[in-house]
Amino acid sequence: PSLSLARVLALQVELLEVFARPSFQRRLSDLYEAEHRQPTSSQQDVRLELLLSTQGSVLPRYGFEASWHGVQQLMGLMDSSPALKASADVLRNGLIIDWLVRGKFEKATAA
Repeated sequence: PSLSLARVLALQVELLEVFARPSFQRRLSDLYEAEHRQPTSSQQDVRLELLLSTQGSVLPRYGFEASWHGVQQLMGLMDSSPALKASADVLRNGLIIDWLVRGKFEKATAA
């Protein structure tokens, strides 16, 4: 698939919406806390599966598989597009998405 700037922004908005849902945030927080108390690869796998299943509800609408391959394909397209890499909106949304799924929890559990 190929994505215009407008489609990437729409995809990011949908991801922001699903990752910001209180039910997703609670579940992710619980998984990070469990992983921090007793790190195991299976806990990390469960967290990654939660991320994939949540993204998987969005990716197919934009032509990507609901799989890690689809996520990698999307990231590859975004990384290879000068227009997308230069977009302040794409960058901002990406940073917020990263914070929603990782940043805020890693800082909290590291304390």
